[in-house]
Amino acid sequence: MTLRTLIITAAGVLQALSARSADVVLSGPVDAAALHAVATSGQTIGTLDLSGAVITAYDGPRLAANVAHSPANTLPAYVLSGLKATHVLLPEGLKAIADGALMGSDIEKIDIPASCDSIGMGAFASCTRLRAVTLPPSARRLGSHIFSGCTSLSSASAMGAEVPEAAFAGCTSLAEVTLGPGVRTIGKNAFRGCEALGSAAFPASLTAIGDGAFGNSGLERADLSRCTSLRTIGTEAFACCPSLVSAALPASASDIGTALFFDCTSLAEVTLPAGLASIPALTLKGAQSLRDASRLIPGGVEQIGTMAFCGMSGTTTLKLPDALAGISDEAFSGMTSLSHIEASGLSAVPALGADVFDGIDRPRTTLNVAEEMVSSFLAAPQWREFRVTSGESDAEKIHAPVTTPAVRVRFEGTTLRASSEALIASATLYDMAGRTIGLCRPSEPLAEVSIETSAQASPLFILTVTLGDGKAVSVKLIR
Repeated sequence: MTLRTLIITAAGVLQALSARSADVVLSGPVDAAALHAVATSGQTIGTLDLSGAVITAYDGPRLAANVAHSPANTLPAYVLSGLKATHVLLPEGLKAIADGALMGSDIEKIDIPASCDSIGMGAFASCTRLRAVTLPPSARRLGSHIFSGCTSLSSASAMGAEVPEAAFAGCTSLAEVTLGPGVRTIGKNAFRGCEALGSAAFPASLTAIGDGAFGNSGLERADLSRCTSLRTIGTEAFACCPSLVSAALPASASDIGTALFFDCTSLAEVTLPAGLASIPALTLKGAQSLRDASRLIPGGVEQIGTMAFCGMSGTTTLKLPDALAGISDEAFSGMTSLSHIEASGLSAVPALGADVFDGIDRPRTTLNVAEEMVSSFLAAPQWREFRVTSGESDAEKIHAPVTTPAVRVRFEGTTLRASSEALIASATLYDMAGRTIGLCRPSEPLAEVSIETSAQASPLFILTVTLGDGKAVSVKLIR
């Protein structure tokens, strides 16, 4: 039997609940004390029906979470937390839901009235039986963690202008999300840890995505190519998503944070914003499924951050942008499958941090540069360890005599000979680790000098020749 009763005072609530009713209906004026009595009665309720109630202001003894004051037309803070009711009907005309109002309750369903324009922090957090929710477009002021920890929540809709910080964090069953056409921002950690979330349709209205918004989620595809108003994507926004296979960011996203796709081990296809001037640190660290990076880095990128592409062990081909001026520590380390770097558009040798190419088999990896840049790359630490070419086939490059505008180099058996019309003041031979293994410094400049290489097991060398006029030329050789 359902008890339908007009209840005004807390005492009346307790009297009604003693009848062990399946549903409780409160109508007329109801304050925080009456609601608190319902929540703390220990009784299990089917539906708490407040649709006919008018929530009045409260100013009295401290209730749950030390609440002693609550404005009218507001579901009071924390007073229904822990409520043992499967369904709550809120009154039409309700203006606000305060912090923690139904936190940790047993509700399975909640309907937020269109009149509500404010929902407080953690209002429905840890409601582990809640299955579906909608944030209405009227709710313009939203606190953080509204539905965080609702582990049974399987579908959600956000129809306003924002998804607040950590709104659905830890909602491990959340598989379906609908973002309204007016959503502009997705807050920090909004969907972090949503393991069942395979997809999300990103509205064109988006302007910002916060730090860690989809981190550690089950997201499989992140197509933001239609989001032409998107400007900012925060740190680790899509980090540690083990199922993410493709991502496309619009050209408008000029401000992206560090570690954007950190440890997305299944990521096989990604489009970075065309307008980027720099690649932040750790952007694609651990993206071991990315094979072809020949179109990965936008052409206007001038700087690549620390470990930005570290651990991309499946990558075989890499193209460096023409504007590139610097590469930070370990940016390409761990690219163990890399066999070719295309750098023919570079007009200057980029400055390097420490261990940029650590783990790459550099003597077997081709670095293709413009012909006029060959000597510059061969003279530069780390760069000179690659098989530097200038568009010629490897056979032509390796076995033909190497000629610069001033120096000709050739092998006669194991003897290396270098000659120049400008006369040679000295010649220094290095191994691929940069160690000096041969030196010829005649008492006066000569037209030709020689260095014996028979004691060296490796056939790879770097030769630096200093001419009589002080100019230096470096070439990479295979005996």
